Amino acid sequence: MKREELMTTTYRHITQLRLLSKKVAAGFSADDIHELRVEAKKLRALLRLAGPDDRRFPKTFRHIYKAAGEIRNLQLLRRRLTAFRAGEHVPLSADFFVHLDQRLLMAKQETRRRIETAGKLKKLSRRSIFGLPLRLSASMQAHFVDTRIRLSHPGEGDVVAQLHALRKSLKDLLYVWPYLDNAARRRAARHFGRYPVMKEHARLLGDFLDVAFQFRLLDDRSLFPGNLDLGMLHELHERWAIRKERLLRQLDKVLHVRFEPVAPEPVINHVTA
Repeated sequence: MKREELMTTTYRHITQLRLLSKKVAAGFSADDIHELRVEAKKLRALLRLAGPDDRRFPKTFRHIYKAAGEIRNLQLLRRRLTAFRAGEHVPLSADFFVHLDQRLLMAKQETRRRIETAGKLKKLSRRSIFGLPLRLSASMQAHFVDTRIRLSHPGEGDVVAQLHALRKSLKDLLYVWPYLDNAARRRAARHFGRYPVMKEHARLLGDFLDVAFQFRLLDDRSLFPGNLDLGMLHELHERWAIRKERLLRQLDKVLHVRFEPVAPEPVINHVTA
């Protein structure tokens, strides 16, 4: 990919992000929020492939992405709790959802504020496009793949943090796969598996992480009424823990990633490479 095509692709992602941001602010549907976050990750992955400077990913979109992520986690938690009440006969009263809905409303207001105060598209595009390379060289692609391998196993943190790091590396690779040459693809496949395998592993990791993040939200007592029956909260914890462990066992059966340290590539002059 040469500079002109890289600039066009970057601008297209930014334009789509702006459109999705307005769409999210208008209704906050779960599908729109998901599309917004996916588009943001595509842009971020492309900019990472074009160079190591994450500052080119606009801070405006970073804030919107993070705020939208909180909404998504709260929406998923509420949907699951509603299913428990309706289908699994868990006696949750309507009052149970009041605090959760208040938190969700606050998250929506914060996201709308971030969107409404976002900078102009022209300014965001100029910042992201500045310093893009003349072309995506083989050494740049190798550096990107090796960095994703190294970041997929940070060597610290709990299981959730480790699996989250792995999924982020997989998604980065999947998003830029069309722009990688055959050598870079083989380099990634040797560690993570072929493209269909990477895609399936990313999906399974996403299912697990959704449940894991919801499980953490259950520890936030501010989401629930002060007179909440602790026995009920314990039951919810137990149900989430069972599902979390089941998904973790499923991951353990299918993930065969070799966590071998990869020496970092030398810093590349991404303007002239």
